[in-house]
Amino acid sequence: GKYNLMPKSEVREVVDCLVRFGIVGEWRVHGEYQDYYTCFVTPEGKFFERLQSEAVPKKRPVTEQEYHL
Repeated sequence: GKYNLMPKSEVREVVDCLVRFGIVGEWRVHGEYQDYYTCFVTPEGKFFERLQSEAVPKKRPVTEQEYHL
């Protein structure tokens, strides 16, 4: 699947919407890296987030990156 890196504040907004509309039932935090979460929403509406496993130098600002499994 394709993963997009986004600020945790935006992830929180997305999750709040998914919970509000009954797509997901709870909010789970599996990991955090430089205040970013990786999140993935499947076509079926399931929500997943994963700790970013690839190290990113703190000097370089993390904006948006794509990860492929």
